[in-house]
Amino acid sequence: MLLIGTSQVNAKATSLATATDSATEAQQILKSGYSIENCLPAGYVKNGSVDYTVNIQQALNKYDNVIFPAFPILINDKGLTLHTGQKVYFKKGSVLNLVPTAQPNYEMLRIHDVTNVSVYNVVIKGDKYSHLVKTGEWGMGISIRGASNINIYSAKIEQCWGDGMYIGTTPKQAFCENINLRYVNCNDNRRNGISVISARNVTILGPVLTNTSGTQPMCGLDLEPNSNKDILDNINILNAVTKNNQYGISFYLSPLNGADAQASNIKITNHYDDGSKWALQFGSKGSNLKGKVIVENANWHNNTDAIKIVNYEPTDGEQIIFKNVNITKLQDGVSQDVHTKVFNTIKSSLKPGFTGIQLP
Repeated sequence: MLLIGTSQVNAKATSLATATDSATEAQQILKSGYSIENCLPAGYVKNGSVDYTVNIQQALNKYDNVIFPAFPILINDKGLTLHTGQKVYFKKGSVLNLVPTAQPNYEMLRIHDVTNVSVYNVVIKGDKYSHLVKTGEWGMGISIRGASNINIYSAKIEQCWGDGMYIGTTPKQAFCENINLRYVNCNDNRRNGISVISARNVTILGPVLTNTSGTQPMCGLDLEPNSNKDILDNINILNAVTKNNQYGISFYLSPLNGADAQASNIKITNHYDDGSKWALQFGSKGSNLKGKVIVENANWHNNTDAIKIVNYEPTDGEQIIFKNVNITKLQDGVSQDVHTKVFNTIKSSLKPGFTGIQLP
């Protein structure tokens, strides 16, 4: 079933598809798209036991609108690559399963240096429990790099060796732009549910990011640039649900510090966390860092601690603003008003007169 919603985005992202446009587009794909079944060999199996990567990639190279069938398909660590203008629809019952691999990195669905791509209802299952070696942490379900105008709807990604989704750079393009993720479910991935490394104009609406475990940092959502060349601007996260991760949402922005002043603008609205060790982690040391991070209307429950502050100095860094944050029932059994306790702890760490962090 296709889920389409609405969200608040900056005017810069007006090229992203509206809910009505997306529903219409999905119907057009179903009506006239090329069925992957047509490219499979005679006598093909429907139980996901035979690797059809080569057949499927040949079809993806040839056709713009493609429909995946209602049964599981096995692919290898070469993954599948999408091209500019491609629209891909996965029927109910379709699953991309990965052949167990010894490779430290893979990308099951690759969206690199392309524009105007939409993916509907993809279900991806990696090799977290069958990976052939213990090394590496870069096995991705969906990899979006150097791409623009990308829409991912109602995806379910689980058990990847690294991240469910990764949004970052390529040698050709230093950031992604106009990325629209709606109702993405990332469960039981090894490193992160979603990683955002370098991007501008991103809307992540209604993600459910759960049970991330295996190798650090184990975030539901990790906003973490690699260097001063990366960009995190106009990132909007709405109605995120995170559960049973090490960190529900983390933004560690210190790598942006450098010779060129970098401004990041991130807004996290209606974040609900239940049972992650920390609901939120942040760090943004750096005298050249500018911009704002706004966390509003959050509800965090059953955490070991609600917030972890890493490498944040009260003399510099971005402005971090908390509005209407509700914290209840820390796992240490504290019966006092934990909301007050948490924010009093933050206040006590700040120098007098510092306004870099605004607390409720």
